[in-house]
Amino acid sequence: MSQLKYYNSATSQWEPAIVGATGPTGATGPTGATGATGDTGPTGATGATGAVGPTGPTGATGNTGATGDTGSTGATGSTGATGATGATGATGSTGSAGPTGPTGATGATGATGATGPTGPSQDLSSYVTLSGTETLTNKTITAAVFASQQKEQVVVTNTAFSGYTFNVTDGAVQYITANSTSNGTINFRGNGSTTLNSYMSTNQVITCVLLVTNGSTAYYPNAFQIDGISVTPEWQSGISITSGNANSIDSYTFSIIKTAANTYTVLASQTRFS
Repeated sequence: MSQLKYYNSATSQWEPAIVGATGPTGATGPTGATGATGDTGPTGATGATGAVGPTGPTGATGNTGATGDTGSTGATGSTGATGATGATGATGSTGSAGPTGPTGATGATGATGATGPTGPSQDLSSYVTLSGTETLTNKTITAAVFASQQKEQVVVTNTAFSGYTFNVTDGAVQYITANSTSNGTINFRGNGSTTLNSYMSTNQVITCVLLVTNGSTAYYPNAFQIDGISVTPEWQSGISITSGNANSIDSYTFSIIKTAANTYTVLASQTRFS
């Protein structure tokens, strides 16, 4: 080991130093500032590849990409053998009838046939011939033959309806031409001196028609009598009338059937004409 020396400036010589005992270690001074980081050393060799880890879960399916263009049509293959004919389907419903075609021309009239033999002459010995105006009272006519269209007298009055007395001996059809002024009662009778009960026999029927004219305000018969005694008609279709018809002629038809003394069935209807 080399000896520690010091330079003595008085003698201008290096002289052996006398080393005393080592003094106690002084307190550690504060840590100095960290020096600058040195340059990074060269990268070491790559280590061996580790074992492959387990497969992770499948991710969500991505959106479907756009459809590519249709490829060109391939050549048509040869026609296969014809299959067996299928069963016949059910017949469809018949279609609506087409319009009627034009009527064809009328064919020529055929020849007139031969005249048949004349029938036997009719026995007129039991017939009664009436001419002019004659009145038959309490007569029964069986199998009447009329030489022309029969006419019937109509009673026409311009007294407004507000109730009406129907004299059956005046005529079966009675016509009120003035506009009605109120609802009212129809009373059926033979006439001013004859009751309907005495005029009709049991099991007879008489039909009466009353034509009632209405203006813009309609009225109607709302009560009915025979010889002043109230009766309730049976109305056509089972519905009693509750009004007349404005600006119209209402035709009321009554079939009066006598079933016993002072006992009647009355069948009634209302018909509008306008």
